[in-house]
Amino acid sequence: MDDIDYGIPHQVSVGAIKKSIKVANRFLGEKIPFRLLYNVERVGNTTTTSHFIVLHEFLLNNTIQKDHNLLFVSGASGIVIAHATYTMDDLPERYISKFGSA
Repeated sequence: MDDIDYGIPHQVSVGAIKKSIKVANRFLGEKIPFRLLYNVERVGNTTTTSHFIVLHEFLLNNTIQKDHNLLFVSGASGIVIAHATYTMDDLPERYISKFGSA
């Protein structure tokens, strides 16, 4: 997990995200080595679009850069948990050139 730069969890609630960090740290026996990105405190739980809204925001403010490794964590009704990793190509540059920065 040392090669992950940022994690983007499903935007359930700030409390649930913070609790998941504590659980992950306890399970791993160490602190997770990357920062979680979230905006649920401002945007709310937008269900299936939550990952994309966070990605949009953090691309526009130049947090996410080319070659960053992202871990997307998804959940469904607290029963199913899935994840996907993605290494950024030139999307941040293309995104900023099209939409500008925040």
